[in-house]
This record gives sequence, C-alpha cells and structure tokens, in this order.
Amino acid sequence: MMFKAGMRVFISVIWCVCALTVFPGRAPAQQVVRDSIDPILTLESNMRKEDIVVGNEFTINFLIRNITDKPAFNITFEFKTDDFDPGQGPFVLKTAMDALTVDQIPARGTRTVPVTFEVSKDAQADREYRMVAKALYQNALFQYCGTAVMDLSMPVIFDMMEPVIIVRDIRVLQDTPDLEEGFDIELTLQNTSITMDARNVVVYLDGDVNFQVLNVTNKQTVPKIYKNEETVLRYSLKAKDTRTANTVKMKMTFDYLGSQSVETAEEILNLPLSDDSFGTTSNPRIIINKYTLSKPQVYGGDRVTLTLYIENTNKVQVNNVKISMGVLKVEDNSSGTTSAGGTVFSPVDSSNSFFIDQIAGQSVVVKEIELYVDANAQAKTYIVPIDIVYEDRAGKDLTLQELVNIPVTQEARLQVVSTSIPTDGSLGQPVPVMAEYVNTGKVALDNFMVAVEDSQGQFELMDAIYYVGKLEIGASDSYSGMIVPRAEGVLSGMLVFSYTDNNNQSVRQEFPFEMNVQEAQAVDVNMPEGMPGVDGMDGGLGNPALAFLRTYWLALAIAVVALAELIYILRAKKKAREEFFNE
Repeated sequence: MMFKAGMRVFISVIWCVCALTVFPGRAPAQQVVRDSIDPILTLESNMRKEDIVVGNEFTINFLIRNITDKPAFNITFEFKTDDFDPGQGPFVLKTAMDALTVDQIPARGTRTVPVTFEVSKDAQADREYRMVAKALYQNALFQYCGTAVMDLSMPVIFDMMEPVIIVRDIRVLQDTPDLEEGFDIELTLQNTSITMDARNVVVYLDGDVNFQVLNVTNKQTVPKIYKNEETVLRYSLKAKDTRTANTVKMKMTFDYLGSQSVETAEEILNLPLSDDSFGTTSNPRIIINKYTLSKPQVYGGDRVTLTLYIENTNKVQVNNVKISMGVLKVEDNSSGTTSAGGTVFSPVDSSNSFFIDQIAGQSVVVKEIELYVDANAQAKTYIVPIDIVYEDRAGKDLTLQELVNIPVTQEARLQVVSTSIPTDGSLGQPVPVMAEYVNTGKVALDNFMVAVEDSQGQFELMDAIYYVGKLEIGASDSYSGMIVPRAEGVLSGMLVFSYTDNNNQSVRQEFPFEMNVQEAQAVDVNMPEGMPGVDGMDGGLGNPALAFLRTYWLALAIAVVALAELIYILRAKKKAREEFFNE
C-alpha cells in the first residue's frame, strides 16, 4: 500500500512540474477519468459429462462467469451447429427461451444455466458436430456490450440405441431326452436395447456335425422383438452319429430404423446335455474376447462401467471362475527389482473380484464392473491386468492374465487472473495492454497464444501476438503489448487467449474492449512576455535540454505513467501469484 501511495504522489509531482513548466503561473487543469461500465463474461461447460445419443435428450450446464467488477444484465443465448441455420440442425433446443435468459449477474458473480437438447433421429451417428454457443449481455445502461463465445464438440453415438439380441436361455424340455429318437429345446432370445425394437428377426439353426434339425425348416421368423423384451423359439433335434460335442450353430438377422439398417449375428450354442460320452485331454482356456467402456471418453472423477465378455474357448465346462482386477507390475531398470504399480480405478460398491459358478464350453459370459476414476489421474492410457482363476472338470486350478487398456483424459482450463486495458487514450499515443493468466486445469495447453485483434484497423499494434507453445499444468505467465490509436472516438478491439486442449479441440477465450480516444493536447512552447529564460532572452529555448522537455513533455509524461503502471502491475502480479499458490 505504501508503494502504491508513493507512486501516486510521484506521478502527481511529475504532472505538476510539467504543467508549471509549460504553463507557468497557471493551475493545472483537472483531468477527467472515465471508467467503463462494460462487464466481461466468460462461458464454460461440462459437455463431456453426458453421452449424446441419437433420439435421446442431453443437458449441458453452461457456467457464465463475470470476471469484472461491473454487473451484467439480460444475458441471452444463441446456438449454431456447423453450416446449419440458427435453430436448425441435429440438436433441437428443448429448454424454453425464457429459461435461457439471465436477468443479472453481479460483479465477480457466476450463474449456471442448464440447457437441454434433443438429438434428432436424422443425426449421423459416429459423427462429431461442432456447435458454437454464444452468450450476449448488456451493461448497466442496458446496451449490448459483449459476447462470450464457446466452441463445443458434439460426438453423436448410437449407444444403447441399436438393438442387441442375445440368447438369454437354452432349455431342454424333456427331463430325460432321447438323443437318438429326438428331443425338444427352447431358445429364449432377448432384445437388450432399452430404446429400439428389432424387426424382421430371422433365426437359422444349424446342428452341424452334432445334431439334425427335425423341424420342417431350420428357419424361424419373428416380426418384432420389442425393446427389453423376450421371445421363445422351439426346435426339435436328434443327435447324429458324428456327434462329438453338444454344440449347434445359430445365425440371426434383423433390421431397425428401416431396412437399410440390417444386422447379422452368428453364435455357437452349447446345449445343456450330458457330455460324459466325450471329453478332451486339453486344458480349457478362458479369455476376454472383448471389453467395452460405457463412455467414449473417460475423465478424472468420472464413473465408468467396464463390460467384460468372458469366453470359454474349449468344449469343456469350467467351474468356480474368479476374476480380479490386478495391479500392473513395474520393473525398476536401475535396481532390477519389480514392484506393484499404482492404480487410478476403484470398484464402486463392490470388491475388485467377482465369481462365476460355471461357464459352459464354447460360450460367453458378460460381466459389468462400475469403476470410479481418480479425479487427479494423469491423462494417459492405463493398462489394467485382469487375473482369472478357474477349475477344470477334475478340480485342477488354472490361471491366466489378460490386459485391458483404459484411456483417461483430464479437463483443460485456463484462468485469466487479470487484464489491464485502459478505457481512455490519446490519438497517436501508445497505450499498454496487459494480462495475467494461469493454467488451472490438469493437462498442458498446446499451441497457447495471446493476441490483440483489431478487425477494423483502428490501432497500430506492437507485440500484438505472444506465442507460448505449451503452457504446463499450474504454470502462470503474463502478456504485455502496446496499441496506438489511429483515429478519434470510441475504438474497439479484442484480447484473445487461444490453445489446443488434450482432446485436440481448439479453445478460444475472448475479451472485447473499447477505448475513448481524444486528440492529443497541443504543446504551447511560447513563454509569456517578460519571462526571462536561461539565457535571459528566449524563455529557456536557448537551452537544448529545456527546449526538448517543453517540446516532448506529453510523451515523457505518458512514458513515466506507463512505467509506474508497469511497476505496479508487476508487483500486484507477484502478490497475486503468491496468494494463488498459497491457497
């Protein structure tokens, strides 16, 4: 505080000396300082928290932040997707317009606005759309003074939309089936989709070398299997002389969303019959033939469901299957020792192990594990070992390990701590533009750049672009440049922060500003009559130093003011940085 007061006294003394030098005997004119009433808002969102599914609704929570000491009024939203007209495209706004208007955001205040969209059924799946969200706002005079802009990447998926038909159960109808004369089975098919029906379902059953289908045809048709519903098919079979296993082949086709969306599935089914008459000397083998994640992108702090498809590739049934999430072993190259590495995944409401009583030969069991991802997890792909222990028919323990890769990403966030852009200036005189910022996210920001943009050519720009390249996590930096007004009146420009986040998406934060530019005051170098100069006759103009001072006094005064402001901002920056990292 003492330094700030001292600088103000120093600046006042300089102005007084300059005024007395040029206009001796006159009191300095009072300087009028205008303070802008325009607020500056930024726009953020949590769009990655919810999947964007064809035919479903999703909600984006927009966070509007007022980073100035001026209140903002009548904040409204606009949305535009790719080349579509506003209000058109694959995303239909469901939130009422009056709910999208914020009456006021106080100084340094924030407001969260939930916006709900519905994904059109005409939207292209597996396509990433680009939506531009704008928040327009007014100042205290109810004049539109700025727009907060944000680019959103909108990946559309068919998750849980496409019907998936599985064989839920196979049942032999006779308690003691006659394999030579024939027996009946029932296949229970289930459509596991919760949103879409499967139509024109056609099932072909092939007994292969093991069984003969006794029905008139091995083809059965079901007009529709409704979402999350089951249907039962009945077949009559008898064993062939070439039978070596209890398996049959099933092929199935169905369509959805019109005949152009046709799915085909093939599966080998193991009938629940005794296999005492045939066996194998080879050990049964359990593998994870596929795994999926419930979210296309996993963020630190998310909950994600890991689905494992566990297959018994052998014809022999296995029992007492234990599946556990292990910890990857890490080898220390310096010492040659091996230790357990850490993990960022924690099972939710369960242990890291689960059991399966039995897995029939040549069949697949599906298991889901809900995991919590450590909020501070480093953005990278994690290798998670899955340990499997099971028993063969003789009770012998067998073990194996599979590896699952789970990519984790983190949110990118830039905090602009302060900006300094004078609201008044003089024609042809340089004006400093300064800003301080911190990477408060958990990933580095690539291609980071700060720039002053002047779309109308109203300023001469000096050091207009500051390119950092990569702003590391927790790193703070500052920008300083100069702009020289080329015209009088209210001139506008924009201070822009841009970078590429860890999802390779371009992010742009804009801070528009306005400056009231007036004509520079003329310098009167004539001395009043009778005022002796240094040489006694010319009012001091014979002295080169005094002549230079009288001619360029305004430029020197502005330079002194700019230097004092720079020193003050640097000290404030140091203090703000210390307070930021001490929190």
